This record gives sequence, structure tokens and C-alpha cells, in this order.
Amino acid sequence: MPGKTFTRDWFTKHIPNWMRWLRRFEHQPVHALEIGSYEGRSACWMLDNVLTHPESRLACIDPFQAADGRLARFLANTEEYGFRCRLERAPSSLVLRRSGHPLYSIVYVDGDHRTSMALEDLILVWPLLATGGVLIIDDCDGRGGRDRRPLTAANAFMDCYEGQFARLRGGETPGQIALEKVPKEEPA
Repeated sequence: MPGKTFTRDWFTKHIPNWMRWLRRFEHQPVHALEIGSYEGRSACWMLDNVLTHPESRLACIDPFQAADGRLARFLANTEEYGFRCRLERAPSSLVLRRSGHPLYSIVYVDGDHRTSMALEDLILVWPLLATGGVLIIDDCDGRGGRDRRPLTAANAFMDCYEGQFARLRGGETPGQIALEKVPKEEPA
């Protein structure tokens, strides 16, 4: 991405899957949510390639607690998008509990990697995801310490919400799970 400063790239390998999963939202007035923004690489990509309608918006949540320059790089990298990209600099568990969120068509969860916190993020975003919307869960490659496994959180979430989503298949890049929210079946 010309004119942007990034020090790491964990995202580019997932672009073919994201295009497959998110193409239908191009040129549509949709809201997207990103939990965990790092330097803004995925945010910039979404704004350039998916959230292309002038009324589309991206809300980013990241506490940016480390004093390592990530916040400054995120702000510089996303500056050109103006009001289309809004940052909430706070823990996701606090932001997601507030009322007034729109229904999101796209939710990308790449925040706190502790298993319990990743599960909390998934549970809190689910009511905010529109039917037909896509939830992408990152870092589901099974790596991480005993208490830092987003895959364990994703599996627990999918067990609890079985029947409320369809799993979207991807290509050759492991590590992400994408779920499409389907209409909830009411008990007979």
C-alpha cells in the first residue's frame, strides 16, 4: 500500500480468502468492525477494497497500550479515510458492552489472544452482526501458550452457537475462520 508505513505483515496472505468472503459487500453501504488493529493494514485494505461505498464505515477497537509507535502508525496509515474510519482506543470488552452500535455486516476479531478474552469478544459481537454478515476470527492456527489460543475460543463459540452460522471455506492459508450469520431457527 503506497504511502503507508507497516513493520509487520500477517495479513496479505489472507487477501484471496477475504475477497471471496467479502466481495458481496463491495459498493454497498455497510458497517464493519475490527477488533485489534495493530498498524491498520487490514483496516486500510478493507476501506480500499470492500468498504468502497461512500456511506460505508469501519469502527476499529484497540487499546494501543504499548508505547512502541503502533498507534502513531495506525493514525498515519488511516488518516486519508477521515470519518469513514473511527478508532475507539479502549479494551473491546468495555466498548462492546455500550449500546448504540449499528448492525455490522463484517466483524474481524484479532484482539486479545487470551482464550477467555477472545471468547468474550466473539460472544459480545455476535448480537451486533447482521444476519448475512461475516465474522472473521484470526489466529486460529492452534499455536500459542495454554491460555493464548483463539482457536479454543472459536471452537467453544461455534459449539455454543451451532445452527446460527454457516462456515465459509477458504483457500490455502490456514489460521482464520469465517462464519456467515444465518437466520436463527426458533424452537418448535
